[in-house]
Amino acid sequence: MITSIKLMDVASYSPTSPVTINTDNKKVNLFYGLNGSGKSTLGNFLQSSADPIYQKCEVLPANEDHEILVYNQKFVQQNFYEIPQQKGIFTLSEVNKEAEEAIENADQAIRKIIEFQNQIQIKVDGKKKEITNETTALKDTVWKAKSKHDRTELEFCLDKFKTKDKFLQKIEGSSSPCDSTFKELKKEAKELNEQNGTPRESIQTISFIGNYVEKEQIFVARIVGSKDSYLAELVEKLGNSDWVQFGMQFIKDNGPCPFCQQELQTDFSTSISQLFDTTYQSKQEEILNLKNVYESSISSLELNLNSGAFVAEYIADNSELSTAKALLLTCLKDNLNLISDKYNKPSEIITLLDTTEHIEHLNNIILKVQSEVVAFNDKIKNKKIHLTNITQKFWSLLNSEYAALIQATTEKIINLNQDVENLNVDYKNKNAEKREQENIIIENSKKITNIDLSIKNINEQLKELGLQGFQLDKVTDDSQHYKIIRQGKAEEDVYNSLSEGEKTLISFLYFLESCTGATDQESTVILKRRIIVIDDPISSLSHNYVYDIATLIHHKVLLADFKQVFILTHNLFFFHELLMLNAPSNRPTPYKLHRVTKSDYSLVKDLQRNEIQNDYQTYWQIIKDCMENHNYINMLPNAMRNILEHYFTFIHKKEALKKALEELGKSSSEFKPLFRYINRESHSDSININDFEGIDVDKYIEKFKQVFEKTGYDEHYYQMMGLDKPVAPIEVA
Repeated sequence: MITSIKLMDVASYSPTSPVTINTDNKKVNLFYGLNGSGKSTLGNFLQSSADPIYQKCEVLPANEDHEILVYNQKFVQQNFYEIPQQKGIFTLSEVNKEAEEAIENADQAIRKIIEFQNQIQIKVDGKKKEITNETTALKDTVWKAKSKHDRTELEFCLDKFKTKDKFLQKIEGSSSPCDSTFKELKKEAKELNEQNGTPRESIQTISFIGNYVEKEQIFVARIVGSKDSYLAELVEKLGNSDWVQFGMQFIKDNGPCPFCQQELQTDFSTSISQLFDTTYQSKQEEILNLKNVYESSISSLELNLNSGAFVAEYIADNSELSTAKALLLTCLKDNLNLISDKYNKPSEIITLLDTTEHIEHLNNIILKVQSEVVAFNDKIKNKKIHLTNITQKFWSLLNSEYAALIQATTEKIINLNQDVENLNVDYKNKNAEKREQENIIIENSKKITNIDLSIKNINEQLKELGLQGFQLDKVTDDSQHYKIIRQGKAEEDVYNSLSEGEKTLISFLYFLESCTGATDQESTVILKRRIIVIDDPISSLSHNYVYDIATLIHHKVLLADFKQVFILTHNLFFFHELLMLNAPSNRPTPYKLHRVTKSDYSLVKDLQRNEIQNDYQTYWQIIKDCMENHNYINMLPNAMRNILEHYFTFIHKKEALKKALEELGKSSSEFKPLFRYINRESHSDSININDFEGIDVDKYIEKFKQVFEKTGYDEHYYQMMGLDKPVAPIEVA
């Protein structure tokens, strides 16, 4: 059973907003709508759902085993205009108990097979749902990684992968090994993008020209005064040569001793001078020179380390280099202090620190930094290539992060797909069993079927409807086709000589017979698989046949054991007849009612029985709707025409209407097309197609009201429009 139908982007249905028709699992679905509202599109779709024009339409459930038979203009065209005679419709005639039992048993077996297949399909759907759930869960989990890297330095890696499907596919296809981390990739990307293409300055290794000073032997030698002075032995014994030398600057001629303030001997100054002779002084000057050289070398080194590339951010932020630089400078300054001490105390022995290892260590770091600079400059030069490499590494890292989950999900889906495949094999195997049972039905149907009963049924029905002068007959005695003949005439193309009403009746009777039969002896007829669709079977019939057609549908279609029935009509009387025959108010509702309307696009809405108006009321409702919503403007002239024709025919005032229309047409020339359109009686006349685009709704309704005023029936106009009639002003004499 069809549970829902979706119509979109076809005929008068919206190209973007689908119209969904829910049947609520009702066997009978009745559709009412004015001509042009979009009813026939529904029937055409059910008849030819595989046509590419219906690619955006859908019937659910899609895999249901059913046969759809549709009565519409296409059916009439194919069966009566395009072939010289109708195909024989095979129905049960002879009583053959064994054959009937075989058919019934085969039908029961087919039903069980179909039920078994339905259970298989339920399992398949369940497995497919599991596959969908597994896939969705994987996509959702992996998608969370995207938020981690949105609005970060690595956001550019996400370009072109902004849907869950593409995101997962990219991760699954990025299995290359990667030894980087997200943190490293962010840093690299930041450096590339922040520098804006500016290369870094190279950094050179350093050298310390004062390094040789540290190896001078003078620092490990004791420098003392000359032994020629009589004071030499005493000074050496006391071990205070440096103290004495320091005190010499305070000795004044004929002055007291600067240390003990006693009177000095006259030759004391001479003896002191002899003690610290030129050799001593030259040694001291040598120490001073070495000190100056060392100090100057340190200054040069410091200047070098605090200028150029060494002050750049990428160098200054290198903690390893900063530490090594600080250790070297500290060592150099310690040595400088030791040299100063040696100069002040030449007799003391000092050992200077060897800075060679510190310099080598610093230079090794500088070489390492320089290699990074070279690498960085290469990246700047080839930025696009390196950003591509970062992107590849980014996806490889994501692949590593989710590889286990992807693998586990893939294995689950493989197993579920295998289950689906196995179930489908079981389903197909049952198809073979079903074909065997269908062959049993076909073979046994041959024993008890022919077209004679169909001919008899249709001819009797034609008589009951009061149609005489033509009937159906076999083409030849042994033929499985029949044709329409006129009594006493050898006319070949009888069908085209019939009136439109006669054509409609005979084609519809043929269709009704087709519903319970088959058009060839090899077909399998199982009514419970058939869905019957009837589109406006009274479109060209007079009201005299409405009841008869409704009764035929009631007995031959609605009471038959069909799977489901869809009936579409524009005639409200016919719609009422179907309801009265098939759904008395004291019984549960066996049907679903639908209303088809059209403004910009066709719409289908549920319809309650108490909402149904008769045709005449419906046309007045269109007038009122147009006053509120100009989208219905294309329906306005036709509604006016039907109202005036119905009302003035009913009150036998057609001549008064004609006269009023002619007079109004003369006084209002711009409305002549409308009045001429309204004054035509035949609604089936093809020349009645008119273009009323751009009309002024308010003015047209005003002219419509004037017709009633002109004929003296304005009271009826105000009553049907739900308006109060204006009270004429009282003239004061």
